[in-house]
Amino acid sequence: MVEALSWKPRPVLEMHSVGVLWRSISENPNRRQTHVLNSHQPHHKVPDMTRRSVIVFIAGSPWDGVPGTDVNLARALSQHIDVLWVEPPRPLTEFVRSRRPPPKRVRLLGDRLWQLNTVSPPGVSRPVIRSVAAAQASFQVRRTVARLDFDVVAAILASPEAVFPRGLAGERIYYVTDDWIAGSKLMGIGEARIAALQTKNLSAATSVFAVSPVLVETLSAKAPNRTVRLLPNGCNTGLYKYTSGFLPADAPREPYAVFAGKINERIDIDVLSRIVEIGVPLVLVGPRRDRDPRIRDQINNLVSDPSVTWVGQKSAEDTALYIANAAVGLTPYRIDEFNVASFPLKTLDYLAAGIPAISTALPAARLMATDLITIAENSSDFVSRTVEFCQLGHNSSQLAPERRRFAQTHDWDARAVQLLGVIRGIHSKP
Repeated sequence: MVEALSWKPRPVLEMHSVGVLWRSISENPNRRQTHVLNSHQPHHKVPDMTRRSVIVFIAGSPWDGVPGTDVNLARALSQHIDVLWVEPPRPLTEFVRSRRPPPKRVRLLGDRLWQLNTVSPPGVSRPVIRSVAAAQASFQVRRTVARLDFDVVAAILASPEAVFPRGLAGERIYYVTDDWIAGSKLMGIGEARIAALQTKNLSAATSVFAVSPVLVETLSAKAPNRTVRLLPNGCNTGLYKYTSGFLPADAPREPYAVFAGKINERIDIDVLSRIVEIGVPLVLVGPRRDRDPRIRDQINNLVSDPSVTWVGQKSAEDTALYIANAAVGLTPYRIDEFNVASFPLKTLDYLAAGIPAISTALPAARLMATDLITIAENSSDFVSRTVEFCQLGHNSSQLAPERRRFAQTHDWDARAVQLLGVIRGIHSKP
């Protein structure tokens, strides 16, 4: 059972006023009781601990969502140093409408990994309220760091909608994991606002990292006085150590192609539909996140095809099983401004599982500089190569060890070590 550290607010289920609930959540911290909760001894005082270093990680996606760059990097960093994961704020109105209390303020997610949950006040889309919310979030981060008796050595900002918390010591690392401006419409965020925040964060950062060469160039042009370093996505090679021979019950018994990730406008649905029309079984692992009505209709047609098995969002461990038992892994991203700057995690995950990987002609795929990734120059090439690998089935597995070895050099731990190397005052786990 995951232990949790919380400052207990007054009961909120009986509160009907948004204002009252906001005041309850933001009340004087001295009135709260601090406990460690576990299954054996439900209430313990927080023990004194030796003061130690921490990285504050301001996330751009929720911890319990589809694991992306920020989740994987934070988990890898926590193998070397304590990490305080700052969850994206959830709107207060969400809890008022559902009559549920907000989540516990602080949770212990792992040995050296903490989660800070925050809420945003009503009207946060307005500039004045947004400033108040940012100040409140900064206060919550500082208070949590103080209560856990940590020394902050760095704050990593990996969110398109946040700013660096005020009043923190250490490095300020701005990590741009996508072309947030180009993808603002897809993400449902105002382009002008994202651009203004990016300019502000580039100015405030002491170090800047980007996930792809295209983003490195873009950010370097915007901030010519900054050195922008490349920190690509990685993969979880450890997930695939024990997947052999465990075929999910709902997976096809014949050789199949797999796509793992969010199903939305970034994906070339036409290519997937053509693969299915030829008769290749296709497994889709991930949630739908489509907004465009035209794309929605295409996805509806795709997932209703008898040759398609759509299993929805799965845990990382279950996703690994669907990938490891596939004949080929697919990265059919559209070639557009948003995707060209991206670095899909799934391609390296396929190699970590030992299976062939096919990608559209993304710069990130070429960056890997390996024949182990098949780069399709057009839709017809993508479809034909998928068919070839499925016809081979597991006969292509002789390259599996080489694929795994290649993926190992791009493991998330390697990315964490690279990042830690540029943060002053960081030491390896004692």
